[in-house]
Amino acid sequence: MKFNSIQFNSIQFNKIIFIGITSFFFIISCTKTTEIASSNDELIQQKLEKLEKTTQIMNTVLADKQACKELVSVIGAIENSRNAVTFSELLQTDESQLKALQSTPYLRNVVHQAFSAKSQLKSEKEQIDTLISFLTREDVLLYCPYPMDFYPTDKQYPTITYHPITNTETNIGYRIEPQGIVECIVDEAYAEEYPVFIISPQSEITVLLEGRENTKNLKATGHESKLGWFSCSNFCGGIFEGDLEMKILRIQGTVVSTDATNPQIRGVIGPNTISFTYARSRVRGTKEKNQWEHQWYPIRTVWDTDWSLDKKGQGLVIYEYDKKKETTFTVGYTLEFGTEGTKNGIKYTTKQAISQTMTQKIESDNDLLYSNEIARGWYISKNKIDQGNGLRDGFSLYKFGGDVFMTMPYSTYTY
Repeated sequence: MKFNSIQFNSIQFNKIIFIGITSFFFIISCTKTTEIASSNDELIQQKLEKLEKTTQIMNTVLADKQACKELVSVIGAIENSRNAVTFSELLQTDESQLKALQSTPYLRNVVHQAFSAKSQLKSEKEQIDTLISFLTREDVLLYCPYPMDFYPTDKQYPTITYHPITNTETNIGYRIEPQGIVECIVDEAYAEEYPVFIISPQSEITVLLEGRENTKNLKATGHESKLGWFSCSNFCGGIFEGDLEMKILRIQGTVVSTDATNPQIRGVIGPNTISFTYARSRVRGTKEKNQWEHQWYPIRTVWDTDWSLDKKGQGLVIYEYDKKKETTFTVGYTLEFGTEGTKNGIKYTTKQAISQTMTQKIESDNDLLYSNEIARGWYISKNKIDQGNGLRDGFSLYKFGGDVFMTMPYSTYTY
C-alpha cells in the first residue's frame, strides 16, 4: 500500500509539472502575440500619419487650377488608359523618366514647391525627406477612380483623401471649393457626387497603372461598327420575285491630294459590300402584330473595322438587288485630314474637314431603301439610347428611311 501511494503521488506531481510548463509557454505565446499586434498597430498608425501629411500637402496642389487641370489630363479624363500616377513620377526630376508626365511641367513644379514649402527648417526638412522616402519606398500613388468628365460642371470640385488601411469603405477627405477647403466623409455615395483623388500605397489598392497592367503595350484604340439586327417592311416587288436580296454599302472618303490650296478627297465603296437574303415572310412579320419577332434578321457582320476620328461622316446605302436592272444613288461623306503649307517662310499643318457626295449606279429596280450620310458623333452618342424606336440587345434601333430598322453595335478595342 505504501508503494502504491508513492506511485500515485509521483503521477500527480508529473501532471502538475506538465500543466505548469504548458501554462508558462501559453503565457509567453500570448505575450508575443500581444506584442506583435501592438507593433502592427503602431506601424499602421505611422503609415496613416504619413498618408495624412501627404494629403495636406496635396491640398495645395489641387487648389491650383492649372496644376489640377494638368493632373486631370493625365489620370482624370475619360479617354485615358491609366487612372493613377505614382509619387515617384510626380517627384521625378529626371525628365527622361517622366513618361506620362512629360507634358505637365507646371503640375510637377507645383508638387515640388508644395513639398519644399513644408521643409524650411532643418527638422522639417528631415521630416519631409522621410516622407518622400516613404512615398517612393511604398510605391504610394494618386488614384482617380472616376473621370472628371462624369460630373456636371457645378460638381467638379476635386476632393483629396487617403486610404484608411483598416477598411475599404470610408475615410475623411477635403473638398477644394472656390471659397476654401471643406472637410467631408468620402465613400462610394460621395464619389458619385464629387470627383475624388485617393492617396494610397499600391499594396492596398488595385489600379490601372500604365506599364504595370494590360495597358503596357497598347498603342492605339480602334472603333468597330457592326450591323446587328435588321428589319424591312418593304416587299420590294411582286411575290414572284421571291425573297429579298439585300445589299448594304459603306461610302467613305479617301484622300486624293493634301495640297494646302486645293485639298481633294473622293468617295469609295467599301471595302466590303454586305449581302444577305431577307425572307419575304419576315416582311410580312412586320405587318402582323403576333409575328413581330419574326421580322428580325441577325446580320452580325462588321461594317467598319475602325471608324476613326478622321471619318467624320460615312454614307450608308441600303437597297434590294435586282439583276439586269439599274438605279442610281447619291450619298454624302465627310473626311478630316491635315494639309501642309508654307506662309511667310514658315511651314504649317492645318486640319480641315471636307464634305462631298458620291453618285453611283447600282443593280436595283428602284428599290433604294436608304441613302444618306451618318455623322460619327451622332451615331456613337446614340448607340445605346432609345430614340423612340426601342432597343434590341441593349443597342439603339436606328430608323433608316421609312422601311428599315437596324442596330449598329459600336465597341472599342486596343492594339
